[in-house]
Amino acid sequence: MAFHTMRNVVAPQFGAQGSTLLGLNCGILSLSETWSQSFDPPPAGCQPAPMPQRERYLFVCTNRRGDGDERGSCAERGSEAVHQALKEQVKACGLAKIKARVCTASCLDQCSTGVTILVEPDHFFYGRVTLADVPEIVEGLARGTRVERLVLTPKDLGKG
Repeated sequence: MAFHTMRNVVAPQFGAQGSTLLGLNCGILSLSETWSQSFDPPPAGCQPAPMPQRERYLFVCTNRRGDGDERGSCAERGSEAVHQALKEQVKACGLAKIKARVCTASCLDQCSTGVTILVEPDHFFYGRVTLADVPEIVEGLARGTRVERLVLTPKDLGKG
């Protein structure tokens, strides 16, 4: 695998000695050079790898709090199993490469609504999610629809 390397650059405010601040051996990029000139040319026949861009990203809260915290946590309510099941079913349905990526997230500040999933770029939350809801969520991803019964309302969101 080949990587393009950026030439070493010193910010003008640090001058030529700026490179020693970080222990780097940097050259100075003249103002006449353009951004594209600051990269080494790719080797012959080398093409950049395409970056997969999914239509949606699902952030599953897997936050875990200490025992006895009155808010509880999504992890205590089964979010890690929900996350794993979502990943497996999204992949099994062939949606993982283009349609959706399932990620973990720290606290999404919706502790009162049980296991919570933030869906982006649509910017809505699913709440009170259980393992039994996973197939319906995946089906909705395939169709490009939401599972309305799980979507948190403004009133739900206000509770935090």
